[in-house]
Amino acid sequence: MTQSHLNETAEADLGYGQLFGILVRQRYWFSGIFIAVLCATAAITLKTKPTYRSTMQLLVEPNYPQKQTLERTLESSQTGDDDYATQLALMRSSQFTEEVAARLRTDYPDLEGADIEQNLGLSRVEAGGEETQIFAAVYTDGNPVKTQKILETLQQVYQEYNLEQEKLRLTQGLAFIDEQSETARDRLIQLEDDLEAFRANENFIDPQQQANSVAEALDRIEGERRTLRAQYEETQARYGALQGQLTRSPKEGLIASRLSQSSRYQALLDELQKTELTLAQERLRLTNNHPDVEALQEQRQRQLTLLAQEQQRVLGLNSAPPIKSGESLRQTGQLGKTDQDLVDRVLEVQAELRGLQARDRALGSIEEELRAELDRFPKAIAKYNRLQPEVEIQRNTITQLLETRQALSQELARGGFNWQVVEPPQE
Repeated sequence: MTQSHLNETAEADLGYGQLFGILVRQRYWFSGIFIAVLCATAAITLKTKPTYRSTMQLLVEPNYPQKQTLERTLESSQTGDDDYATQLALMRSSQFTEEVAARLRTDYPDLEGADIEQNLGLSRVEAGGEETQIFAAVYTDGNPVKTQKILETLQQVYQEYNLEQEKLRLTQGLAFIDEQSETARDRLIQLEDDLEAFRANENFIDPQQQANSVAEALDRIEGERRTLRAQYEETQARYGALQGQLTRSPKEGLIASRLSQSSRYQALLDELQKTELTLAQERLRLTNNHPDVEALQEQRQRQLTLLAQEQQRVLGLNSAPPIKSGESLRQTGQLGKTDQDLVDRVLEVQAELRGLQARDRALGSIEEELRAELDRFPKAIAKYNRLQPEVEIQRNTITQLLETRQALSQELARGGFNWQVVEPPQE
């Protein structure tokens, strides 16, 4: 085993020695190759123009931070990345590079937007493995002054564009608000005209309130009529009881009451009674053909005629009963105190009954009118409930639009993205 190890060591030493010998023998060849490569590299380096880089950093952040809930955090974050990708694509667009080239055309006549676009690099700056809101702009060119001028001009173009966008958002927002306000005003005028016409045609201000008022009035009328019916039944019972106490019919009692209150009728009735008494006495001693008896009979007939005339005057032609005899006239025209009191009470109850009936008829007419009016309300209420909320909605809309317009300048100025220079162009 020791002999084998010695042989291997000898072979290794022989290999290194042979390699060194080869290098020594070929040293001139290797030196030539090395010198040739070195010369070629130097020549290329001398012929290649130097390149310079200018860098700039911009802070691109939304003026309104996105409000995220726990449920929408992932979705909102994705939306934010998409927005920044859009901003990055926008900043790379030719509208900016062409504008920069146009502004520097005097100093660099051959400069084109495509050249700037080709040498411009834009990317988001990373910190801690995450992309930030800072964009880095790097421009590469063989002229150090040119690279810095291009980035300085690009900075101006970016900031001017950002300011123009803010003004554009403000102008468009105000125009939109004005358009919506005008539309809302026109709609409000139309709705108010419709509501006014509805109130004029239906004679309603608020049909729901008026319907409630009519319903309450109808309930009161129905309650009053129930009370009246109860009073009428009670009064009718009293009337029947009084009629049972009278020895005459109510009509006869009324006639007797009125005649007994006539002083002339009572005076004529007294004279008639005296004449009849004298006539009865004369008939006891004289015949009917005797001149004195005939004279008394004629006197009695004249008195009956006068009584009949007075009765018609007091009672009226249609109410006067037929005259049969003086006894009937006395019965008709005279009442005792008790009968007179009963008649007076009957007359009072009759008047009360007539009053209750008249009141009930009047309330019945009012009830019919209220029911007819109440039947009009359902359709009117439905139409009013369509018009009135729309009017209120349009009024609230106009108020909100006016309030929004007052704050719109500040709000829209804060809209979109704000491009701020974090690090100005530098070599």
